[in-house]
Amino acid sequence: GNQVRLVNQVNTVLGDVNAETLNVNVTGNLADADGTVITVNGTSNLTASGDIVLDGINGVSTHQLGEVTASAGNVNLVANDMLINQIAAQSTITLQSNGQITDANAAGVNLIAEQVQLTAQTGIDLDLQAEVLNIVNTTSGEVNIENTEVVLVELLRNAGGDITFENQQQVTIDRIETAGHLDMTIRNGDIRGEGLTPAHTEADADIVAASADFLALRGSFGTLSRPIVAYIPGDITVFSRISFSPVFLPTEPLDRIADTSLLKFSALDTLSSLAGEQVVEVESLDDVDPAIFTNIQNYNMSDIAIRMPKDQLFEDETE
Repeated sequence: GNQVRLVNQVNTVLGDVNAETLNVNVTGNLADADGTVITVNGTSNLTASGDIVLDGINGVSTHQLGEVTASAGNVNLVANDMLINQIAAQSTITLQSNGQITDANAAGVNLIAEQVQLTAQTGIDLDLQAEVLNIVNTTSGEVNIENTEVVLVELLRNAGGDITFENQQQVTIDRIETAGHLDMTIRNGDIRGEGLTPAHTEADADIVAASADFLALRGSFGTLSRPIVAYIPGDITVFSRISFSPVFLPTEPLDRIADTSLLKFSALDTLSSLAGEQVVEVESLDDVDPAIFTNIQNYNMSDIAIRMPKDQLFEDETE
């Protein structure tokens, strides 16, 4: 039933801790010594003006993190199951779990940082406020992520189950990979690919999944110059404001793909439209007068002269 409370004005290194609750507030960095075992049966609240780096908080099967704040640094934690209320860092949050990383505060944001790096074995379920994501679940369970910011997904991988990803703003994808189903919803922005268009292979694709649903009602799926490349052998649905020539592999069967976007453009169609070009079907070449392929200034048809517009007349013909 004991509580541990520590307030320190310098860099702090923790030794072994066995407590019901742990409250630490330090100026500077907070770390633990090599071989330290931190056992907290209740909730840990940690605050530091620098970095928080703890890799010994594995004395219990589930470690509950209340408020963890590194106001001018990074947070790096290693534990078994993690139950998270809120962690905030100025730069990067790195969490490594031997089990699962889950949400303890229901409606609130769990992780706030420029960059979030997560590794778990049996599932991840969190609300984020981040600009760069690198998330891996290695064994089993589902990955459920909600994020609020314009974000670059460097890596989002689930080796053992489905991925549900919801973002409030634009998302740019370097690599998303799941052994199961991908459900992606973007509320107010585009779904874009990072860098140049990758090779049309499973190893290089932006997205790899068994099946997928994409929703971007107020944005585009890909861009004119950079289509999304996805390796998805199962059913695919796309519903966006504009769908730009997505490449789905394997290419057959086509009937597994349902793209019901409000507008669907290919690069060729769009360029032709911008140039004002039209394709006209004719019965045969006999229907086409060869004169249309020349830069004409005047034109005679049989014995009848046709006066051309002023911009196609020579000056001496105006008299």
